[in-house]
Amino acid sequence: MYVTGGRADWNKRNFVRHVLAPNIARETKKYLAMISGARPLFADGGRYEQVGKQALRSVVIPPISMSLSLFLICMTLIKLPLKALEVFQPQWKRNTRRGVVWGIKIVPLICVLALPLIFVHNRYTEDSQSPVNFFLQKVDETSSPLFSFMLKWTLHTQPLLQPLGGRLEQHTGLYRSAGALTHRLAEVDKRVFD
Repeated sequence: MYVTGGRADWNKRNFVRHVLAPNIARETKKYLAMISGARPLFADGGRYEQVGKQALRSVVIPPISMSLSLFLICMTLIKLPLKALEVFQPQWKRNTRRGVVWGIKIVPLICVLALPLIFVHNRYTEDSQSPVNFFLQKVDETSSPLFSFMLKWTLHTQPLLQPLGGRLEQHTGLYRSAGALTHRLAEVDKRVFD
């Protein structure tokens, strides 16, 4: 890390320019050369092809699955009152105009997609210098707008819903009690479908 010609009387700006910046540039070149040199090993037909694909899956799949599960949970919570209304008042749907029914079905979807981005504040995405924000910018540049939007939506919604889910589990024990039932249902599935 030594830089020739260094002086003890340099101020912070000179220290950054003459010592830190050259060291950062040298280390960056070193790591880029390592990555570029290893790239053929991870390409199709390379020695580490399967490892590379598994690493890519481990990066891509969790955000997608988390986005889908959060979205479906939100939609379920919003649609439960509408389904209860349909069950307890079956003629309600017949007596209501078709446009109103479609409006009632679409408004929750729009609310679930828009409200977290408008009202939920996330300290990770609000800071323009954060790594999360840098990651989101790179996703915007390289991927589809739909994937980029769903990733932003997940990052805004998850910090709000995860503590709520934790408190719900703490007070109700729903997941622990459902575990035994899940195993029994799996046994029934095996008997019926095997």
